[in-house]
Amino acid sequence: MFDPDAPSSQMLRYLSRVDVASDRALKWGVLTNGAVWRLYWQDARSRSEDFFELDLAQALALPGTQPELDAPAPAHALRLFHLFFSRDAFLPQPWDAAGRTRHQHALNEARLYEEKVSQDLGARVFNEVFPQLADALTRDDLAARRHLSLQFKDDVLVGCNSVGWTEHVGVMRGMVEGQLRLGPWKDALLADPTCLMEAYLAAAQGQGQWSGAADTRRR
Repeated sequence: MFDPDAPSSQMLRYLSRVDVASDRALKWGVLTNGAVWRLYWQDARSRSEDFFELDLAQALALPGTQPELDAPAPAHALRLFHLFFSRDAFLPQPWDAAGRTRHQHALNEARLYEEKVSQDLGARVFNEVFPQLADALTRDDLAARRHLSLQFKDDVLVGCNSVGWTEHVGVMRGMVEGQLRLGPWKDALLADPTCLMEAYLAAAQGQGQWSGAADTRRR
């Protein structure tokens, strides 16, 4: 819920006012309670969410603080605090030919990195992910239109239901009508109902019920 009296809300109002009063010369604001420090930028896409935050008390390992799982290492956090919250960070940097502040330089580098990641990700999505996804969806769509269910009594196939399945219909009918004992092939069919031909040939040959190439149940 939005609280107009919250320190963060006041900071956003101050940034808007000083932006106008300074003719857009002042863009940054620092909000802190002494322990947690926030750096706000007036031109952020979402000023209420796009801010840089650092827990200085945690970096200093002060009593009563608990390290967060995603928090930077204390030494690195202290370096970041000096880089972004020191007075020098708000001034034009002498080593920068464009005369940018340290914050402006960091923003530019972040944009360049964001563009590179976006390009790399886009290339991977269109060249790798989309083709694989389309292939998977095609295969899933074909599989979704086919259904094969087998019913057994002991190791004998006693019934079968199929939707969109036309292969080996004669084999299924022959196995049901012939009361062919499948033995270990029952487990194979339970795991993969599509191996009907292999199961029929093995079981029929074992029981002398297969008449070779002329057997119509092969079709």
